[in-house]
Amino acid sequence: MKTVFISAKSSIEKIEFDISKIKDIKKIGILTTVQFLHEIGKIKNYLTEQGFDPIEGGQVLGCEFENANKIKDLVDGFLYIGSGNFHPIGITLQTTKPVFIWHPGSDKLTEIDKSKIDQIQKKKKGMYTKFLSSKVIGVLVSTKPGQYNVQAKLDKLNKLKTEFPKKEFYFFLTNTFDFKELDNFNFIESWINAMCPRIAEDINVLNYSDLETFNSN
Repeated sequence: MKTVFISAKSSIEKIEFDISKIKDIKKIGILTTVQFLHEIGKIKNYLTEQGFDPIEGGQVLGCEFENANKIKDLVDGFLYIGSGNFHPIGITLQTTKPVFIWHPGSDKLTEIDKSKIDQIQKKKKGMYTKFLSSKVIGVLVSTKPGQYNVQAKLDKLNKLKTEFPKKEFYFFLTNTFDFKELDNFNFIESWINAMCPRIAEDINVLNYSDLETFNSN
């Protein structure tokens, strides 16, 4: 089946928000979704006029933050252009930098709630502890385009058997997951998610990428 991607652009008529909340973040990275990507230049000019040193990061996706990571060492924080907390939370988790949100059409500038980030980090540690104490592990792998190999290729996941020889691994591959179905496999003591890492915020799974991070520390 042929897939056609069409960008849905949204124009920004007026750029104005309370810069006092970000006055201490002189070197600030600008990130957004595809809807406002073509307007980043305007945001950069506005911030420059206000005395900031902005750096264009570019587009971010739900589980892809390469453009944030590549400039995180060059900035003191980020300004996300768009609505909602989904993408900004992902940016915060990836970079550990302060992230502010400005939604075009609104004069409000908000910062990601640090308590929400702390809750997610505590959950990650809890799932890692559960993994260490479990003997039977289920590994979730998607074959869906854009999800397959998002955290690791299957051959790399297979090495878990060597890295943890005392554990028993079962691999679950499918195009679309209904997470309610996980309850049918009650012999699984702990789950590893190799799909979109943001899934771990909604269900009790340990991201493969987080497992690698915890094991390297």
